[in-house]
Order: sequence, then structure tokens, then C-alpha cells
Amino acid sequence: MRVAFAILVAACIHPRSATRDEGAPVTDTARGASKDAAVAPKERPSMDCSVIRKNIANRDFVGWTGIPVACDGAALFGAPPADLASRPRRNLGDEFAPATFWGLELPGYYRPTASFVDGQLVLFDGMNPELVGGFAPLREDLGAPAARLDWERGTLKIAGGEWAFPERGITVFVDPDAPDAALHIAVYHATTLDTYRRTLRPHLGKQLLPRR
Repeated sequence: MRVAFAILVAACIHPRSATRDEGAPVTDTARGASKDAAVAPKERPSMDCSVIRKNIANRDFVGWTGIPVACDGAALFGAPPADLASRPRRNLGDEFAPATFWGLELPGYYRPTASFVDGQLVLFDGMNPELVGGFAPLREDLGAPAARLDWERGTLKIAGGEWAFPERGITVFVDPDAPDAALHIAVYHATTLDTYRRTLRPHLGKQLLPRR
């Protein structure tokens, strides 16, 4: 009788033992995952190509997570020109991967360009983007870049101003001495830093030819 009473008391004191029907105890990791799931629809753009198209057209990249693989050039910018394959070429990345490019008409950018490899969209980039709310909201949203690379703006070399966020499919080019403005922006499929460096980063410099 005393044994049965002791078991009853223990059950009242510990109504939920180590095994819980509702699942394992909530850890910090689980809380974080639940929080991410709750805010994801507000903070991240939809995978729908029409939304991605509006993000690019409106220069609104807060919450950006990369161009979805399903979104091709036609879905984002309209039908590419029929002579796309014979259009001028540019080299991308440290490996100087050849790509054809299509100059676009998009307000709020200077010389916006879509770049293609084997007919597939790999990069959109443009100078002097008029970002919604300025650069500050995007800079806060992106946090610390995966890499701060050197880049060239025309003939001017800028050390540490190519802020790459390859896991989110975006790179912002700034002047570290005046980092309150984005001087150039590039978006692409989410990828690794190695792939971005080798095959995607745009070359924005100009080479001065010797006078004759």
C-alpha cells in the first residue's frame, strides 16, 4: 500500500516525465526553427517568378534569397532577343567564364544587364540602383558578407568593397569609405562563395589603353 502511494505522489509531482507525448523538450535550436518558420513569409520573397520580377523592377531586395532556378530570363524580363546567342559577350568570375549579355530597360538602374550562359540566365546586375528606402535597410538585412573582395569601378580600384552574400544570391558593391550607398548590385541563384568567385562575379573595371 505504501509503495502504491509513493508512486501516486511521484506522478503528481512529475506529471510529465522524460518522455513527452507532445515531443522532445523545446531547445534553443527548435525555438529558432519555429521562429524562422513563423517569419519566413514576411521576410523572404515568394518563389513565384512574378514576385521576383517585381523585386528586381522595384529595387527591393530586403529578404532576398536568390533567383529561383525555375525563373528564367523570359519570366523576369520578357522574351529575350532572338539574336541572344550572337549578342556581345562579357567574362564572369575569376575564370573569365564567357557569357552573353542583354542590356535591359529598367528605371532606377544605370545600364541594367542580364547575363546568360548557354541560353540560361545566370546574373542580373546594374549600376547605381535606387534601392527602396536606401541602402541602410538592405545592409541591415544582409548582415556580414561572406567575403569582402576588391573590385574596380571604371578605372578606380576599390579594396574590400565587393560585399558578397552568395548563399542569398546577392552581391553589393560599395565604397568602404562611404558605405551608405550601393554603387552596383548583382543578383543570381543562391550558390557557394567558391562558385561565385570562379564563375559569376562581374568585372566592372575599364582598362585604359595607352595613347598613341
